[in-house]
Amino acid sequence: MYTIGVDNGFSGAIAILREKNPVVLMDMPVLKVGKTKLELDENTIRDYFSRWQVKHVFIEKAQVMPKQGISSSGRYMMSYGIIRGICVGLRLPYTLIAPQTWKKAMLKDMPKGKEASIFRAKQLYPELDFPRKKDHGKADALLIALYGLNL
Repeated sequence: MYTIGVDNGFSGAIAILREKNPVVLMDMPVLKVGKTKLELDENTIRDYFSRWQVKHVFIEKAQVMPKQGISSSGRYMMSYGIIRGICVGLRLPYTLIAPQTWKKAMLKDMPKGKEASIFRAKQLYPELDFPRKKDHGKADALLIALYGLNL
């Protein structure tokens, strides 16, 4: 059985674990619409979720950021709803986890900032590589899944 962790948003990621071992760490599948807009690739996400015998999905609970514009907030919340809808459609049990909740547990004694997730993930799994700055999404998804497994 597999566990999935989801870091929401267009720059987010998905982690698929067997027990506590990462099997897949992937950027959130997106499609380019027009010149600059991105949308979630719902079909790819659905296919990934249905490919594995999923025991549970742990999704980072979406929260609107105060300095985020209304359009980007709406698109972010829509992507969050799509992930939840895919879980419901596939009858996958899921739990929403507030960012501050999993970060408090998983990033304890870590420096602040997006690099903290990468640092912790490398501590736990030295064989994993996170070469790009945006790979913090993969590290977040991994840590969300691990946090969920420990609930």
